[in-house]
Amino acid sequence: MKYYCPQFRIDHGIIFLHDLSRCLAPFTKRSFTISPGGKHLFGTFNQLIPFLDGSYLELVSFENGMKGLIEKRDQLASLQDKSNLDKFYLETRWCVDGVSDSKYGHIVDLCIAAVDSHTPLETLFSKTMNHCSLLFKTGQRKRAIDDQVIKWNIGVPFAKEDHQFLFENHHTLPFLIEDLTDRNLRVPHSHNQIQHENGIQGILSVHYIVDNLETSTKQLQEFLQAQPVESTSSNQSIFQLYNNATIVLEQFDQTNQSMVTFREAIKGIPSSQKSRFPFSFSFYTKDNQVITILYNDLFI
Repeated sequence: MKYYCPQFRIDHGIIFLHDLSRCLAPFTKRSFTISPGGKHLFGTFNQLIPFLDGSYLELVSFENGMKGLIEKRDQLASLQDKSNLDKFYLETRWCVDGVSDSKYGHIVDLCIAAVDSHTPLETLFSKTMNHCSLLFKTGQRKRAIDDQVIKWNIGVPFAKEDHQFLFENHHTLPFLIEDLTDRNLRVPHSHNQIQHENGIQGILSVHYIVDNLETSTKQLQEFLQAQPVESTSSNQSIFQLYNNATIVLEQFDQTNQSMVTFREAIKGIPSSQKSRFPFSFSFYTKDNQVITILYNDLFI
């Protein structure tokens, strides 16, 4: 089935790197222009690849790499008060053992935003949802270029389960962002920063492999307040966002070697969380070509 949800747009895709200082070569070899990012509250820091259409890729890592990420998580998990662990998982939803068997990193998440930036997230999602819950949090980053602090709200969805803390639950959907400071401070946008030798101008599509297409479709349809428009392949659900960008959900098929290899690459991740890791990002170029990057294409 195809669904229509033009009130949302792709804000950015997230790629986790084991070590940001030494893992940028695959991106420069693919002729991406990389711009400075900054440092988040819980020790993650990033660099950015912005595009002409306003979307971007966030290349994110943790101080001391994957080892530092796991150490921080385990430290918080050992405390009796688990509230900070919950906040940590909101900041780093991909913080789990075995994020990737690749040498460098992995595609890990997707962020979307409302096209109408003047509508608060909590107003947009004020009604009760049947298939998922939404938790709101304020985040911030100190910009590397000038130490200016920028802030935003995020809305993190998770399945409705009887769990007290978020880290005990599993995420099934992209998360939302709402800027509290000027978006231009968060996203590089100068002419030189959004020009790439590979010709890419924006993110066209994000593809997920899910274990239960019916359940995941209901969750995303409710989350995006999407309306069905036409029937499509029985093993896919397509959600059309603003500017014709799409989110594609596809049923996991054990006979499909690409899907099996993908699941093997994230074997360290709990089975309840596997469906939230994007399988691929597709981009469009100024020549109307489509370039697709699978979960670890950049790092093989």
